[in-house]
Amino acid sequence: MGFKRARTATDAAAPAQRPQPPAPVEKDAIDFGDGAVRATRHRNPDGSLGGWVADSAHVETTATVTADAVVYGNARVFGDARILEQGRVSGNARLDSGAVVAGEAHIGANSTLGDAEVGEQAKVMGSAHVSGGARIIGNAMITGESRVMGAATITDDAVVTDRAWVSGGEVSGEARVGGTTAVRDGDHIRTQLAVAEDESSDDGAGMSAAARRGFGEDGFALRPHLTLVTTDR
Repeated sequence: MGFKRARTATDAAAPAQRPQPPAPVEKDAIDFGDGAVRATRHRNPDGSLGGWVADSAHVETTATVTADAVVYGNARVFGDARILEQGRVSGNARLDSGAVVAGEAHIGANSTLGDAEVGEQAKVMGSAHVSGGARIIGNAMITGESRVMGAATITDDAVVTDRAWVSGGEVSGEARVGGTTAVRDGDHIRTQLAVAEDESSDDGAGMSAAARRGFGEDGFALRPHLTLVTTDR
């Protein structure tokens, strides 16, 4: 025989607990630089009210957009990507899980940011792809159809463009890496202008073959502004 619990006075006095709905999000017309568009403040996973997201953009509920960050255009933000401080994501850019945009960094055009960090005043534009734990900081620019991944750091005023492939090492100063150049683990590109050659093989003397062609036997540059590549190998 079953038993039923008797209803007590305490039970009668206790109202049923109902889940509280989240506070309504804020909507407005926001000018992101090309005229006002409809936008909504993002609700972050911790419940805080975040930055503005244009109605034309998409940010998953698992992503974080802090109060001064913005997402607009047709940008898409997935997983646990984080847009912090005054970070901007625009155009047709895509952020995947693990992406971090901080400082005043800007991810735009048709670029993709995976599990990597872009901070300070750095930009990722064009059809560039950055992933694999890479760090883009300073005033660096990643653009064209370039790829930056792995333990790579691009900093200062460096530019990686065209179809360059950076899978490690560091590009800094006013260096410009373009063409189909490959930069690998242990490479350090830190002088003024471009490696834009179609070679990246190491000749065993501390710099790539592409870089060595511009140096005489005494080690002095034969033409100005050649990028010097030193290696740890």
